[in-house]
This record gives sequence, C-alpha cells and structure tokens, in this order.
Amino acid sequence: MGFITNIVFQQITFFLLFVSINGNPICAELNESELRQMLAGYSPNALTLGISTGSQSTPSNTSCPILYGAGAPQSVRSTCPWYNVENTDYTRYPQTLLEARCYDCDNCITELPPSGLHAVWECERVLSRVWVLQINYSSCINGIYQYNAVQIDLPTACVCGRPRKT
Repeated sequence: MGFITNIVFQQITFFLLFVSINGNPICAELNESELRQMLAGYSPNALTLGISTGSQSTPSNTSCPILYGAGAPQSVRSTCPWYNVENTDYTRYPQTLLEARCYDCDNCITELPPSGLHAVWECERVLSRVWVLQINYSSCINGIYQYNAVQIDLPTACVCGRPRKT
C-alpha cells in the first residue's frame, strides 16, 4: 500500500509543479482557430490585410526603380514604388504582418525630363488602421492568457503627395 501511495503522491506533486511554478499558474495561449475567431469579432477582414503568406525581405537594391521590366507589379510601377517586409511581433496576433517601405526615391517618379523625378512632390507611406490582438502575459484567467484588441497603423503602400503645409 505504501508503494502505491508514494506513486500517487509523486504524480500529484508532478501535476502541482506543472500547474504552478513559484505560486504562479501556468497559462496557455489561445490556439490559431480561437485567435482568428476573436479577431474576426473586431474586424471581419483583419486577417486579409497585410498578413505574410511567404517570406519577405528587403530587396538587395532599394534605389529608385525608374525603369522596370514587363510584368512588374503595381508596387514597382507606381509613381512612388514600394516593397514589403515582414513585421514580426511574437506578443501579437497575427505575429507577422507585411509592412510597406518606399524605395529610395527622393521625389515622385514622373515622365518629365531630365531626371524622371518630380521637382517638389514627395513619396510617403499610406497607413492603414489594423486590428490585432496583443497578448497580456501578466493576466491569466482560468489558465488562459488574456488578449487585448488594439489598432495599429500599418504601412500598406506608398503614394505621391504634395508637400505638407507648415
């Protein structure tokens, strides 16, 4: 009987250690399906805007692409071309979003000679308000970390704009 009692005691001790470390309960994060459902309650299209589906990195050459080849995407053909990079934050859902960065054009691209760049108009990023879920590691309820829905400004493109008036 003592042997079985010892095994049960060890299992209970292991379970308590697993459930609690230093008196703090161990929490779990919500799974992908639960996070999707939670985020959809704030914005039905939140998951379509800017989520990375493949690896994106800064191009090796970010100089202004005045010339481009056939089949170039809109982001390169634009008067203010841009490329996307991954913006990753492991405390946020979705963890990885695509962020637009303008190519290194001093001014907007035009068809005007001599340089092909507008003398005054400048490129600037378009910011879109996007809902994300921010995990709160200091709040654990019933073994689940709590999430806060917040809006962030996500750069989604670059546009040509006249200078701001001061």
